[in-house]
Amino acid sequence: MGLLYLDLHSQPCRAVFLFARATGIPFKFQLVDLTKGQQYSDEFGKVSVMRKVPVMKDGSFILTERYEQRIMGKLVRLKTTHVTVSVPAFHPLQVQRKVCKSDHMG
Repeated sequence: MGLLYLDLHSQPCRAVFLFARATGIPFKFQLVDLTKGQQYSDEFGKVSVMRKVPVMKDGSFILTERYEQRIMGKLVRLKTTHVTVSVPAFHPLQVQRKVCKSDHMG
């Protein structure tokens, strides 16, 4: 089960949240209240260096705000398999490396 860091005032966060709820995909929700500056906390800084939401964390695998479409894509794959397992099961190490590589390349 993935952990989603979201602020529902943010449109990309709402899209991820509503999609996960509408499709019945299990997830844990962690509110990051941007109006209170919670994105600048040390705890959230360990998850997102850029300190932006949405962020999806599953174990040591993290997708950051630049990838809200990818976050939703991973949730789609979880739903279409009809199996509830963690995201890394669908994203072997080489895919995780590809995501990280594209993150660094812009």
